[in-house]
Amino acid sequence: MATLICEDEEYITSLAIEPGRVQTIDVRGEKQNWQHIRLILRSGDRELVFATEFKEDLNLRIEDVLAREVKEAASLAKAVLDIQAVADAYVLCRSPKDEVKTLVKHLSELGEGKRAKVLFEPYEPSFELSAESNGGSIRIEMFIDAGNVETGITRWDALGIRFFTSIPLLKRFTEELKTEFFC
Repeated sequence: MATLICEDEEYITSLAIEPGRVQTIDVRGEKQNWQHIRLILRSGDRELVFATEFKEDLNLRIEDVLAREVKEAASLAKAVLDIQAVADAYVLCRSPKDEVKTLVKHLSELGEGKRAKVLFEPYEPSFELSAESNGGSIRIEMFIDAGNVETGITRWDALGIRFFTSIPLLKRFTEELKTEFFC
C-alpha cells in the first residue's frame, strides 16, 4: 500500500492508495484495463476507507439480462455492463492510458522541483489529489467523491483530508506507487 504521511510527527495524518484487481472491459472494440483501488484517509486514530468490489460475475449477468439471442442487443448490453462496472467503482485506468504512471511522473517532477503543482483526478472521477510546493513543504489535499461511485452521477461533493508533507516523504510515496502498481 502506497502511503503518504504528513510531516507532523506528533499527530499523524495520511492518505493511502492500495492496488486491487485489474478488470478488462471492451468499449466499442477497444480493450481497456481498469485497476480497482482502495483509498484510505487517516487523521490520528480516525480512518475512512473507500473501496468497491471487483465484479467478477459480470458476464453471467449479461445472460440474465438478455433472454433472447440477438447479437446487436447482446453487444450493446455487454458494453453497457462493462462501462458500468468501472463507472461505479474506485478505479484507475491502466490502459490504453496508464493513469498511475502519469501520477507517478507528475509527483516525481514535483519532488525534483520541475513542477510547482500536481492536480490529479482519474477518468472515472472517484477522487481528486492535489500536491503543491509551499516554501519547502508540500501541501497535500485529497477529496473522495463517493457520490460519483455510489450513484453513477458525477457530483461536486466530497469528503477530504489535507496536510503538509516533505519532499523526502513525497519521494517515498512515489516510489511506493511505482512498486505497488508495477510502473
